[in-house]
Amino acid sequence: MHGSLARKLRVLRAERGLSVREVEAISGVAKETVSQIERGERHPLDRTLAKLARVYDVPLDDLLEEPVQSGKGLASPETGPAIEVSDIEELRQIARDLKAEWTRIGVEIHDRAVAGDLPREEHLRMDRRMVEIEGTILAVRKRAQALREKLDKYEAEGVFELTAS
Repeated sequence: MHGSLARKLRVLRAERGLSVREVEAISGVAKETVSQIERGERHPLDRTLAKLARVYDVPLDDLLEEPVQSGKGLASPETGPAIEVSDIEELRQIARDLKAEWTRIGVEIHDRAVAGDLPREEHLRMDRRMVEIEGTILAVRKRAQALREKLDKYEAEGVFELTAS
């Protein structure tokens, strides 16, 4: 779990465009601690992990979940490469998370702009993040299409048909 948690935290911080110092300022967790956790050199205390989850706006359980291991595909070597069940579920979860974040940012921009509490620099940062999310959603859509095409190809080859010999 050490490596996957470290990777998740690095990715979450990068996706949000935050520096280690910014995470420290928002969470109250020392930047040295954040850095050590992200490098897998230190395992966070539960309260530290909860603070980081709040900063990244993700449920604590998402940080603790282990990724599904690959190698558990639906096809055998004779029928072609395996399409991982986790690929499709992963794409679905990524799309849901991105949609939720995009919606949250849009609502926050609207609410804060109406209240007159949205500095231009922050507004631009949030707009850039929304554009990044849109680009990622397109990439997820492309990956899903590639999986669909692969599945259609195997279907056309009769890979899934059972016939008595």
